[in-house]
Amino acid sequence: MQQFMRHMTTTLGKGSGRRAVRGVIFDMDGTLTIPCLDFVKMRKRVGEALGRDIGRKDMLEEVKKEDCAERRAAALEAIKEVETEGHEKMQLAAGVAQVCELLDERQIPRAILTRNSKDSLDYFHDRLPGIQEFFPAVSRDCGFPPKPYPDALQHICAKGWGGIAPTEVIMIGDSAKDDVRAGRRAGAITVLLGKEAARSDLPEEMEPDYKIADLTEFHVLLEKEFDLITDAEGERVRVGEETLK
Repeated sequence: MQQFMRHMTTTLGKGSGRRAVRGVIFDMDGTLTIPCLDFVKMRKRVGEALGRDIGRKDMLEEVKKEDCAERRAAALEAIKEVETEGHEKMQLAAGVAQVCELLDERQIPRAILTRNSKDSLDYFHDRLPGIQEFFPAVSRDCGFPPKPYPDALQHICAKGWGGIAPTEVIMIGDSAKDDVRAGRRAGAITVLLGKEAARSDLPEEMEPDYKIADLTEFHVLLEKEFDLITDAEGERVRVGEETLK
C-alpha cells in the first residue's frame, strides 16, 4: 500500500537515495491507538453546547470563534466528556511496541502531537506497557493552535528537540485534514495511515508523501525508505548499518 515520495528532501548523499530522518512525530487517537472516539456523539454535544448545528466543520475552530464564553466552556467540556468516555475503550494499535523499539534503539526521538486533551494524553501514557513515554507530548491544552496549524510541530523540532529541521522529521497520522496538512505546512515528511490512506481524491494540501495501512507497515517503511540518523559520540546510525562519520 506504500506510496513513494512525491518529491525529494534531504538525503545522506553517497548515492543512498534514502531520506534522512532525525525524529518522528505521531498523532495519538487512530494512530498509536485503535480509533475509540465517538465523533458523531461529540459533534452533536458540541453543537448543542454552542446552540447551532456545526455539521462537519472543525469542532475546535467552531469553539474558538464562539463569542459567548459560557458556550465555549460548555462545548470544550462536551468534547472532554466524550474523550473520557473513550478511555475505557482505548487500546494500543498493532505495531506500536515494535516501532518504538526500533526508534529507541536508533536513538531517534519520538513525540506526540494530538488534538486530544492532556487528560487523554496522560491516560495513554499511563497505559504504555514497558514503553518509555513520548517526548515532547503536545495536547490541545498546551497553548498552541491545533493541527492543521504547524506551530506545535515546529516548536517540537526547534525547542523540544533542540533544532532538528522539520524536513528531517516524519509526521504520521490518520487524518489527511489535520496530520498531513500540519506536516506539509511545517515542511515535514508526511505519512498517512488507516482508512483515509485508501482515498484517491485527496486535495493537494492533504496528499501525503506516503500512504500505509498501519504501524506494522510503518516499521517496514522506516527500514526500507529512510536513513535514521542520530549524532551520538560522533557516530551516525542508519537503519541496517552503522557508519562512522
